[in-house]
Amino acid sequence: MSKKQTLVVIGNGMVGHTFLSDLMASDIKDCYEVITFCEEPRAAYDRVHLTEYFSGKSAEDLSMVEDNFFQENNITLHLGDKAESIDLKKKTVLSAKKTLIHYDKLVLATGSFPFVPPFRGMIVKIVWFIAPLKILKPLQLRQKSPKLVR
Repeated sequence: MSKKQTLVVIGNGMVGHTFLSDLMASDIKDCYEVITFCEEPRAAYDRVHLTEYFSGKSAEDLSMVEDNFFQENNITLHLGDKAESIDLKKKTVLSAKKTLIHYDKLVLATGSFPFVPPFRGMIVKIVWFIAPLKILKPLQLRQKSPKLVR
């Protein structure tokens, strides 16, 4: 039996988790020791339906991760630990918590930030972006609407 290769996935959002799910359903899953870094304090959740949080859905309802997914698939999850640097020559990833991982294969699934168009002729008093999930609870508690002044 040959040694498993180390596969590091940076990002555990919708794309990163879908990649992991597809890999675990494939014939090659046993070829890899899988490690994933997730900057957020919770594993993958459905960002498309984040607004449903305001109508009563919980963070657990929005989760994309089946119970015990990481444990059952022997995936090491570094939750709340951002990958901060990649050394391509040494094939290492260093995280914010100073975890250093040597990899054979690397997948970047880091997501994106929303585009904010310019607001000409208006002053925006408050603008909220509804991602990531961790900011929704404080917004729900404030229950103020953004106001535009002409």
